[in-house]
Amino acid sequence: IAAETLIPILQYHVVSGNVLSTDLTEGDVPTLNGNIKISFGASVTINDDSKVAATDIQGTNGVVHVIDRVLLP
Repeated sequence: IAAETLIPILQYHVVSGNVLSTDLTEGDVPTLNGNIKISFGASVTINDDSKVAATDIQGTNGVVHVIDRVLLP
């Protein structure tokens, strides 16, 4: 995959800051490439179809939240 294709997809997965799951609210959340929509229900979903599988994994440069699919801008 060419960089010009991959970079916007990767940026769509990054939120600025050290955001823990307890900091999130339902609704639109800005990423480095547009907004994603967070919904709370039986499970936490992103853009109505990606489920959050694990939360609050602390990395050296931020927090990781594992999702079950690739988000496309």
